[in-house]
Amino acid sequence: WGLFALIRYDVFIFSFGQSLFFRNLDLPLLRLLKKEVIVNLAHGSDARPPYMNGAIQSKAGEYPEAWKINLMTQRRKKSVSRNEKWASIVIGAPLSTSHFCKSKFINSYALGIPIELIGSGIEMSTSSNDEPKKPADLVRILHCPSNRAVKGSNEIFAAVESLKRKGYKIDFVSIHGRPHAEVLRELRKCDFVVDQLFSDTPMASVSAEAAWFAKPSVVAGYGLDYLVDFIPEDMIPPSKICHPDSIAKAIEDLVMNAQERELLGRKAQLFVLEKWNAEAVAQ
Repeated sequence: WGLFALIRYDVFIFSFGQSLFFRNLDLPLLRLLKKEVIVNLAHGSDARPPYMNGAIQSKAGEYPEAWKINLMTQRRKKSVSRNEKWASIVIGAPLSTSHFCKSKFINSYALGIPIELIGSGIEMSTSSNDEPKKPADLVRILHCPSNRAVKGSNEIFAAVESLKRKGYKIDFVSIHGRPHAEVLRELRKCDFVVDQLFSDTPMASVSAEAAWFAKPSVVAGYGLDYLVDFIPEDMIPPSKICHPDSIAKAIEDLVMNAQERELLGRKAQLFVLEKWNAEAVAQ
C-alpha cells in the first residue's frame, strides 16, 4: 500500500512524526520524487522533550531512570531532526516543538486544531430535558484525566476540597477510563471543566470538547502566559488559564461568578465553531 501511495499521490500530510514506513524511511524517497510533504509536530507528544514530559510517568507517578530518559531524549531529537530535514513544511507548537527544531516552522495556533463532534450522537445543547434539576447555588465541576499523575489530579482534588471547606457548594465529578460518549454526556451536564495542571496549550482536547457545549475550562501551565505572545490575537483559545500554583484561585473565580462562566463558555463555543472546525482548519 505504501508503494502504491508513493506513486499515486502528490501531497502527503503526516501527524505525530509518523509517515508511511517505519522510522520515516520513506521521507528521503518522497523528497527524491518531488512530493510535497507536510509534517505536523504540533501535538506535543511527538516532539516534546521527555525530561519535561509528564506523560512518561507511570500511573503511580514514577519516572523512568535518568539513563532511560536520556535515551528517549536522543531518539526524540533524531526523530524531529529527520522530519525537519526531509519535510517540505513542518507545523509545530511553540511550547512543545521548538526545543529540538533548528529551523522555523508553521505555528499550529495560526491554523487551528480541528474539533468536530457532529455525528457523535450528542447534540450541541448545553442541557437535556431528562436531566434532574440541580440547586441554583450548586456548581458542578468536571475533571476527566487520561492519567491522574500526568494531569495533576491530586493537586486539583486538594484545591476543590479547600474551596468546599470555605463554604462553596460544589458537586465535583471526576471520571477516568470511561467511554467517550459518557465523557461527552458529563461535559454537557457540568458548569465548567478543570482540565489539567501542567498543560502546554490553552485548549487541549477535553477543553475543546467542553467548548462545543459552551462550557469553559480552567487550564494551568507554567508557560501559558508566555505562549499567548506567540499566537495571533484572534486565534487565542478562550480558556481560563493560570499558573499551577494559582489553580485554586482560578477555580474559585468561576465558582463565584456565574456570569463569567457563561460568557467564557459562549466565547469558547464560538471559537471552536468558527476557528477550529475541520473545514476552516483545512482551508
